Amino acid sequence: MEVILKKVETDIDIEKTAETAKEIWTQHFTPIIGAEQVKYMLEKFQSHRAISNQIKREGYTYLNVIANGEIIGYTGFKKDGSRMFLSKLYVKKEYRGMGVSRIMLNEIIKCSSDMDGIYLTVNKYNYNTIEIYKHMGFRIIDSAETDIGNSFIMDDYILQLDI
Repeated sequence: MEVILKKVETDIDIEKTAETAKEIWTQHFTPIIGAEQVKYMLEKFQSHRAISNQIKREGYTYLNVIANGEIIGYTGFKKDGSRMFLSKLYVKKEYRGMGVSRIMLNEIIKCSSDMDGIYLTVNKYNYNTIEIYKHMGFRIIDSAETDIGNSFIMDDYILQLDI
């Protein structure tokens, strides 16, 4: 399967990314954190407005992953001091296990060549994803509980890949 990484730049790109986020998050995270928190987090972090703000005001780069003319995943990352913060790396369920995450990570590593490492947060109960990141070379360096409002808490591990 040939995949293309396309930078998210236009309002149409942002809208398609938000639609992809809704599909992936609803399917993947509802069993882990519940429908209410998924809905809240989608609006707060992955809506058109949120993604647009992250790109235009917060320094994020978003890339859509396209195969056969369809967005099958996306990633979002930004420089944070001497490290790259990998905020989002998501693949549609039917495309998992095909090396798509590795393709995205390799691109992020290229963008991080002058950095000390790449770090991310992952829900402590997202067991499969934690194992995938460990397989790709990340290690758990810390944990964090973050109040994201509306009485919701993100209970995460912080993982890092040294470059």
